[in-house]
Amino acid sequence: MEKNIIRCMDSIARKAIKSITMIMAVASVAILGMTVDAKAETNSNVAFYLAMQPANVQTHIAKQGVNISVVNELPWTSSDLAITYAYTTMHGTQDVITGIDIVIKSGYESALTHEVGHCISNLGNIRYYYATTPEFQAICAAECRNSLYVSSQGWDNPIEYFACAYDTYINFPQALRMFHPQTYNYIQAVVAQTI
Repeated sequence: MEKNIIRCMDSIARKAIKSITMIMAVASVAILGMTVDAKAETNSNVAFYLAMQPANVQTHIAKQGVNISVVNELPWTSSDLAITYAYTTMHGTQDVITGIDIVIKSGYESALTHEVGHCISNLGNIRYYYATTPEFQAICAAECRNSLYVSSQGWDNPIEYFACAYDTYINFPQALRMFHPQTYNYIQAVVAQTI
């Protein structure tokens, strides 16, 4: 019962802010200089989900030079709705990011928040840094198996769990804080220090 109430409250709040956010969202994408390759309606959907991200996260993904594309069909046979490609080169033993593309299937723009979770798991140009720390791996082992709000793809995979947890942090923060307090605190700390 409590879970349904939390979901309902989050849903009502998100619908209430959507109209206000939509007005500011398109301007936000233009100001940040992100590349969004899509039709006008899809652009407004992408802009809406970008505008839901904290301002420092929006700045972070703009600094990373993230390109966002919405396509009718993904270029592979898969059940995926979106994917983040991180182009990397090896510098010594470090996998360093040189570019990031997010590709989303048309109609599933809400997957953008999950994909942004992958982007903020990077520290500078170090791929998946925050999702692979020993601290987060311990949190993942402790909390992700009992997850009610994280999709099954995140179980036993700290990289996917991080992205799913970030998505939940943005869309259902009260639920994440209530049922996965360690995950909530970790994601909150990463978001706070994201620049």
